[in-house]
Amino acid sequence: MIGLEMSCSCYHGLSLSIRHKEAFSTIFQKTEAFLNNGSNYGAKKFFKKMMEDHDVEIEYRDLIDMLFCELFPEHKPGCIAYYADKGPKLMFLISEKATEIFDEYMVNALKMMLLLNKAKADISWEDFYVITRQDQQPNI
Repeated sequence: MIGLEMSCSCYHGLSLSIRHKEAFSTIFQKTEAFLNNGSNYGAKKFFKKMMEDHDVEIEYRDLIDMLFCELFPEHKPGCIAYYADKGPKLMFLISEKATEIFDEYMVNALKMMLLLNKAKADISWEDFYVITRQDQQPNI
């Protein structure tokens, strides 16, 4: 996604600059970039397939919300509250460092899904969750 960043400064005159920048719709920028890369479509496909058989309690607004909350169910209440306009955005609930760690963790999980998709593996979300949480516990 492409966006614009605008800044205004005032000294002895008014200066306005508009700068082109890459815009992200999520705080998990690496995860979003990974999913937006067309060559990683298999990870998205594999995740959606696993979720079809998994009892998802929330009607998520996007795939990244679903991935985050299903990998880290302790954050589901915050997501539910935000969706109901009764809580803050996630960016106000977790630190910048934690965001980076969660982002890296999700990219690694997606890379594993990509490999599993290529191998035509048949694995449930519950089994995938156990494997990924044992394999790489985020240190937050």
